[in-house]
Amino acid sequence: MPTLTVTIEQIIDLIQQLPLEQKRIVLLELAKEAETQRLEEKSREILKSQYPEGNLVDEFIQERREETGNDC
Repeated sequence: MPTLTVTIEQIIDLIQQLPLEQKRIVLLELAKEAETQRLEEKSREILKSQYPEGNLVDEFIQERREETGNDC
């Protein structure tokens, strides 16, 4: 499959051209992804504060990502 490379400005322009309902869908998906990343960072901070072996926490998180297929 060919790869398309676009700039941030082009992406924003494309989103602005969408009908209002489709813009809403895009923004909700982005917000959902941002929340997931925020929760993962918060979880990592809590685990690292409780377990001094920080590298083990990172390894555990990476294993969970691979198991769930989540690349965030």
